[in-house]
Amino acid sequence: KENLKILSLSSMVDTSQDQIYKENKSRMNDMKQHLHAVMTNDVMVRTIQEMIRKKIDFDFQSCRNVVTKNFEKCKIVYFDKQTKDRNQEQPFAISDKLEVFKQKLSYVKEYKRLTFEYMKDIFHGIVYFDVKAAKTSLEKHIENTMQNIKEVLKEKFVKMLEDTKEQYEEIHLKLTSKVETLEDFCSLVKLRNHLVEQDHNLSLQKREIETTHKLLRGVGSSIGLNEKSKFEDILKLSEKIEKRRLEMNLFWRSKPPTTRRGSQRP
Repeated sequence: KENLKILSLSSMVDTSQDQIYKENKSRMNDMKQHLHAVMTNDVMVRTIQEMIRKKIDFDFQSCRNVVTKNFEKCKIVYFDKQTKDRNQEQPFAISDKLEVFKQKLSYVKEYKRLTFEYMKDIFHGIVYFDVKAAKTSLEKHIENTMQNIKEVLKEKFVKMLEDTKEQYEEIHLKLTSKVETLEDFCSLVKLRNHLVEQDHNLSLQKREIETTHKLLRGVGSSIGLNEKSKFEDILKLSEKIEKRRLEMNLFWRSKPPTTRRGSQRP
């Protein structure tokens, strides 16, 4: 009997809970219908809705205008990145002239400025535009480009040092060689004439090395002790060659000695 009483009470409780659930659901439906009627028909509510909608549209369009303007400033960086990603090839080579590296370095400097000034998060009213992903992508491209310039420019500098040092050492050795025979003297004359003809090229080589060294320092790329030693040797050899060349010019410009018969020596 006690068990039957418990079961009867339990069924009554379940019935009561179902009844409460149904009543609450009915009240909720009535409330929804009432709110819908208010939201649809109440003039003040409709006015507030329209004000909110206009505010969202205005802030979004204003934010979009700023984003478009900023992207227009930075699109050169984006297109440069697209070109590099599409080609998938080394943009620089050791054989490139220094002007190519100078020009690209000026571009990278401008890319950094544009990214810093215009790739910023935008807050306009209730709209927030996050540019972190785009900015990070462009900054990574700029960093990779700069690193590539440093690596290739350093390789170019090392190659220039090796070639120029070898050439300068050979010229200096010939200029300072002891003249003992007529053949030695003729060789020296040929070398002197060759130096006169190649004076522009030699000066250009030296300037290019100095310019490359300056560019490397400008981008924060250090050179090894071996390269530094070669660079200093080239500067010293250049001074010695120039000094010896001036001495030879003075010798050639002086009045040729005469023979005993009064005629000039050939």
